[in-house]
Amino acid sequence: MIRAFGFLGVLAIAALTASCTDPVYDAQIQALGDEAPNVPAGDLHRPGQPCVLCHSSTGPASSRQFAMAGTVFNTLTPPLKGVGGVEILMVDSNGSSPKNPIFTNSAGNFFVDTQDWPELAFPVKVHIYKEGLRRPMVSHISREPSCAGCHAIITKFNRLTSVGPVYLSQ
Repeated sequence: MIRAFGFLGVLAIAALTASCTDPVYDAQIQALGDEAPNVPAGDLHRPGQPCVLCHSSTGPASSRQFAMAGTVFNTLTPPLKGVGGVEILMVDSNGSSPKNPIFTNSAGNFFVDTQDWPELAFPVKVHIYKEGLRRPMVSHISREPSCAGCHAIITKFNRLTSVGPVYLSQ
């Protein structure tokens, strides 16, 4: 009888160890849903979503890890369109910035690979700039490396928790 309980105990520990994941993190990735039709995974996919959620050391896109990433849109309210060619200027608490200039692509997405800013230290101050328009972020980034972590596209479910998307109107 003791042997049977001992064996069952070993099985229970093995099962708990094998399924030891973060359910909150897993739910956040699940909530992203499927890729948009006709948009292959790559630099133009998932504008407005929390990029670093997947592009982290434990994420499903861990082969390319981001220190910071986000999307710049043309307006605060729908219909939203990504704005290309916006320069993202960032300075961390140590006075350092990414090694290379950061610009949005045609989907409005930008990202800083971890090797381009290996010593990133929060908080971070940010300005976005294009063709004479310069918009500073009023506050600083405390710890969230995905802009969409705070700047989610506003829906009826998050109106009280999101400040809205990052945008630069011409």
